[in-house]
Amino acid sequence: MKAILNHRSIRKYKTTPIEESILNEILQAGVRASTTGNMQLYSIVATTDNQIKEQLAPCHFNQPMVKQAPVVLTFCADFNRFNKWCQQRNAVPGYDNFLSFFTAAIDALLVAQNVCVAAEDKGLGICYLGTTTYSADKIIDVLKLPKGVVPVTTVV
Repeated sequence: MKAILNHRSIRKYKTTPIEESILNEILQAGVRASTTGNMQLYSIVATTDNQIKEQLAPCHFNQPMVKQAPVVLTFCADFNRFNKWCQQRNAVPGYDNFLSFFTAAIDALLVAQNVCVAAEDKGLGICYLGTTTYSADKIIDVLKLPKGVVPVTTVV
């Protein structure tokens, strides 16, 4: 409860890497979020490579925290994986409309919020970047996301 009540957005970061075990624990908390029909229509891209963060920075209006933060987490609505799963089971996915995107975006945002609460509980600062949807096409190119994977928010 303290992590939620004491939340504040942090915009300056140490470049010290986050221990892999801590990052994994935080991401595990994220994937415990409830999702529509348990379909898990999201993916998380964790970027720690400085060259890729350099490429992502313009997508986020060159906010310094994109390069400073030890990890940039991009949360995506992901139909690619679900469609493949359906195809393997000879099922028709039917996820090719706005309502489907809206559902997947909500799933991704629920996961993102769990990740943020878990990170803050570990004493790490976070900040949502509202710039993701403005530059989704560029982020798709930088991260080489497959068709059907659309970034909806980013957290540093």
